[in-house]
Amino acid sequence: MTAKGKRLEALEAAHTARVARQQEGRQAYLAGLSDRELDELHVAYLRAEGHPDSDGEAARVRAEIRAMSDEDLRALIDRLERGSA
Repeated sequence: MTAKGKRLEALEAAHTARVARQQEGRQAYLAGLSDRELDELHVAYLRAEGHPDSDGEAARVRAEIRAMSDEDLRALIDRLERGSA
């Protein structure tokens, strides 16, 4: 393998490790939130998306998020962080 190929491989490995650490951190953060904090997070998300701040809408979003698989939740968090959701 060429030196350039080795550098590229090392960069890809470092990136993969960084992404894994970020995902672990997100999961730990979400797992550590209380129900009240999760509700506040949902309301903040709704406001950021331009939705009315209603209890019904927050409850609907909360139910959708609780029904998501871990993989779907990670994908949603990734999209929100990139601003493409």
